[in-house]
Amino acid sequence: GSCVTSQDVVMVFDSSASMEVTGFLSIKNFTIDMINNMDLGPTSTHVCLVQFSMEPMVVFDFTAYFSSNEMASAIDTLEYNEGATGKDLLAKY
Repeated sequence: GSCVTSQDVVMVFDSSASMEVTGFLSIKNFTIDMINNMDLGPTSTHVCLVQFSMEPMVVFDFTAYFSSNEMASAIDTLEYNEGATGKDLLAKY
């Protein structure tokens, strides 16, 4: 078979109270590990990151970063919000 050489990947971070701080930190580390293993670039894989608790928020879109180091830095700045889980709003987003 053939391999996919380009793709758009949307990652969704739940930063609500249901995740607890340890779960949120685990998701951050897992995501950084994932992007470090992706072939990122303008003509290869693009990543968009959405964070939500009560309201969804685009942290970065598909064209913001093409380097795993830049994405990892952006992910490191994410904070745990402890809000209620607004999954119904995320689905509408």
